[in-house]
Amino acid sequence: MKTTFESYQKGIVKYNSGDYKGAIACFDKEIEENPEFPKAFYIRGFAKYMVADKDGAFMDWLKAAELGETGMHELIEKYFN
Repeated sequence: MKTTFESYQKGIVKYNSGDYKGAIACFDKEIEENPEFPKAFYIRGFAKYMVADKDGAFMDWLKAAELGETGMHELIEKYFN
């Protein structure tokens, strides 16, 4: 497992600047390199939600929950119920 999480960090910067598509690309790369990193799925889910990919957001949040990220079921209920 890569230890620098460089793609994740770049994704956070892009997300915070409103570049959601750029953030998704960074999180995609991070997930490819670290497929068991729940935070990448969690934040990529928000980025997908912001570009109206609600199905993608839902799936990412489910995956984050599966990997142990806490609070995901409450988040899914908030955005999807």
